[in-house]
Amino acid sequence: MNSWFWSAVFHTRDVDITKRLDYSSAIAVLGFSLIVSILRTFDVRVEAARVMVSATVLALVTTHVLYINFYKLDYGWNMIVCVAMGVAQLFLWARWAAVSRHPSNWKLWVVVIASGLAMLLEIYDFPPYGGYSDAHSI
Repeated sequence: MNSWFWSAVFHTRDVDITKRLDYSSAIAVLGFSLIVSILRTFDVRVEAARVMVSATVLALVTTHVLYINFYKLDYGWNMIVCVAMGVAQLFLWARWAAVSRHPSNWKLWVVVIASGLAMLLEIYDFPPYGGYSDAHSI
């Protein structure tokens, strides 16, 4: 299942398992995106280097998922890790967009800016407007 599904389930029914699945799937998506952004930005072509980069990020993600699921489910710590990984990949994508000569480069800039705005909504959460929609749901 993808992170959007678990996020939707978490926001309709806030119980322990849905919270754990939401946090775990969010960090998994961010970890995968970070791997892709590192490999693309630094043009890593050697298979051994790709494995080293991927293994390092996967170890970080796995350790974090195990920590929040089996030691302490800490929202604050999870947000710190997610924001750090999100900011890192936004900077990497922005760097790649700045030096790339790809014809669809403007699309990457749109994604970088939209992702940054979405991250701000996640960080500066506000209560539901009119009882229906909060920052996280937007």
